[in-house]
Amino acid sequence: EFVTLVNPCAVKGISIFLALAEQMPEVRFVAVPTWGTNEADRQALASHSNIEMLPPVDNIDEILRQLLMRLSCFVDCTQCSSRCV
Repeated sequence: EFVTLVNPCAVKGISIFLALAEQMPEVRFVAVPTWGTNEADRQALASHSNIEMLPPVDNIDEILRQLLMRLSCFVDCTQCSSRCV
């Protein structure tokens, strides 16, 4: 299980994600970069040893079923059964 952020970028809360990863080095974090993730975001994610980047998938449930917590600054959780914060 892991904490994940799909489309890590400013509007999706990458700063919160990065802060959590820094404060919780024992926890596994996964980022799935997509359209909003820029090069600076990718570099910030890569600078944390407990953050893994995964490629986008056609069926996001493949990733979401494994997660511990899904971070989102949007109310977009109506179509998934994962735990969102």
